[in-house]
Amino acid sequence: MIKANYYANWSTAIITAINVAWILEIIINGFIQRKLLNSYVKQNWKLPIFIVLALSLSAVIVIYFPLGLTSYVISFFALVVQTLIAADYHKVLSRFIKDSWYLTSIKVSMIISILSALSILFFAITAIAVTDY
Repeated sequence: MIKANYYANWSTAIITAINVAWILEIIINGFIQRKLLNSYVKQNWKLPIFIVLALSLSAVIVIYFPLGLTSYVISFFALVVQTLIAADYHKVLSRFIKDSWYLTSIKVSMIISILSALSILFFAITAIAVTDY
């Protein structure tokens, strides 16, 4: 079980880093396509992606704070909220944009955040099993 915790720790670190990197890719992509997004999207398209970035960064930072089980719970729910905000953001954007890499990036972001949340859940389970062992 100690090896499972070791691998869960590494997989959580890698997938949450990929999550943050992908959100940064979406922000860079949005900056490059800002004129098109401003002309097509009638609502504020910038704010939700920065909220998603803040939730992603908070999940990465909090997971390694020595808060015990609370850090896993906070990180898990930050990623769940991130996924829900990204899903709503995708729904809003899909009303204005039909086919775009930006829209596809949001879908990929939701998949990565779900995988990150599952990885944190597995990491928490293995950490509990190792400490109770």
